[in-house]
Amino acid sequence: MFTGRPNWWWGVAAIFPMLLVGLTALVAVLFPGVTLNLGMESYIGMLDAGAAAAMNDLFEMLPFHPLWLLVGQAFIVGITVNAIFAFGEEIGWRGFLLRELRELGFWKASLLIGLMWGPWHAPLTLFAGHNYPSTPILGVLMMTVFCMLVSPILSFITIKSRSVFPAAFFHGVINGSASLGIMIVAGGNQELLNGLTGLAGFIVLLAVNVIIFICTRSTINHNYKAAFAQSESRPK
Repeated sequence: MFTGRPNWWWGVAAIFPMLLVGLTALVAVLFPGVTLNLGMESYIGMLDAGAAAAMNDLFEMLPFHPLWLLVGQAFIVGITVNAIFAFGEEIGWRGFLLRELRELGFWKASLLIGLMWGPWHAPLTLFAGHNYPSTPILGVLMMTVFCMLVSPILSFITIKSRSVFPAAFFHGVINGSASLGIMIVAGGNQELLNGLTGLAGFIVLLAVNVIIFICTRSTINHNYKAAFAQSESRPK
């Protein structure tokens, strides 16, 4: 499962988070009072004077929309620096635990990993305001729901790629790009509704899980067990 041999799932894992962020913004604008704000005026208005001035300077200086710069930056940082740190987590969640829980089947194992992964973030949420600075207690519950929804997607990518590296790429790009979905919408509750870790993101992630279930319901458990059986049978 820790093979370093790249395949096309590595690219899917790196790009797919950006699609999720974009879809999340489109879902968010369906909520009352939320509008698409590609000029990012609402986001800039929340920054301090220096950061706001720097962002406005970018709008005037660049020959293209600054959002593209932010997307490129999030992607590059996501598959490099962020992925290095995410790899440490993914070895445990999608490497060790996904292997050890394979007798439970794909969905039970993935959801159980997510259920453990969410509270693992609790110290960051409660004491550092991670993702939910205004609602840290509720944020622990929200983060747990988010982790349970994203865990099957990461498990699926790991199984299909036969490697934990794409999961690290996905994790790293998610960490680097999640805030972009909030930057391009205005109105509503930015923490609980609009972002990938809010209700809009939950709807998108749930839809992806439903698609995975429908498309793989007769094969996923076999592929899950076979992937680890194959890796364990290789000569050491």
